Amino acid sequence: CGITGMVCAYIIVLSTQYYTDYDYRPVQSIAEASTTGHGTNIIVGISVGMKATFIPTITVAIAVLTAYHLGASTGIGEDGRNAGLFGTAVATMGMLSNAVYILSMNNYGPIADNAGGIAEMSMQPEHVRDVTDRLDAAGNVTKAVTKVRSYSCVCVCVCVCV
Repeated sequence: CGITGMVCAYIIVLSTQYYTDYDYRPVQSIAEASTTGHGTNIIVGISVGMKATFIPTITVAIAVLTAYHLGASTGIGEDGRNAGLFGTAVATMGMLSNAVYILSMNNYGPIADNAGGIAEMSMQPEHVRDVTDRLDAAGNVTKAVTKVRSYSCVCVCVCVCV
């Protein structure tokens, strides 16, 4: 069950990185739509945002059902219901097993944002701003990954509590 949670967290991190990193097609399509006007930018942005929620939602649902089934199939307890809930709780702990790394990544975003702002306000040369823009993009991706990862852990935990 714990491995189920770890795999779920890993898939969610990869999915979030794909939909938020400028090296991949979703962000590039939003950037391309920005050149044609406000309407297309909004339409493409909303459609990419809706597509970005599909993989994490399905992954969490599959992880909850798998963990519950694995827990219930252990034979612990009279009807297996409590064991299924325990399996889901273990999957939640599996998702939280690397929370310390995710939380430390969460601090990277504001630092990178500040570097870009300082470079701009101090009127640094263009090549400095190019470097800080890449740092800013990396900070935005890490911020998105940490938020989605935290929300997915909460979703699995709520399934245990309800």
